[in-house]
Amino acid sequence: MMTTTMTTKINVVRHDSPIGMLSLASVEGKLVHLDFDGNDDRLKTIQNRRFKNLEWAENGNVPASVIRWLEGYFDGECSALPMADINMIGTDFQKSVWDALITIPFATSVSY
Repeated sequence: MMTTTMTTKINVVRHDSPIGMLSLASVEGKLVHLDFDGNDDRLKTIQNRRFKNLEWAENGNVPASVIRWLEGYFDGECSALPMADINMIGTDFQKSVWDALITIPFATSVSY
């Protein structure tokens, strides 16, 4: 009997920014990782823990809304993150922290 192993395709795109090249990775059309370029070992270690049987694709697609947001951010245009196109993977606690962080208005400092 033959068994089929499901694979998860991860698309990695390099994006030039004012602070250097960035690596953006997406799975099923949602951003799962953003890092400075040159950290592929870290990217692979983290994503191999999250997803099994990864198939890596360089120069794939990431959500256009994320690219637009990054470009706007570096142009000084503050807008809400396109959360519908971002897959926040973490523990329930991590997700609750991230949910709280995205409610903080831009250019505001908050302590806890």
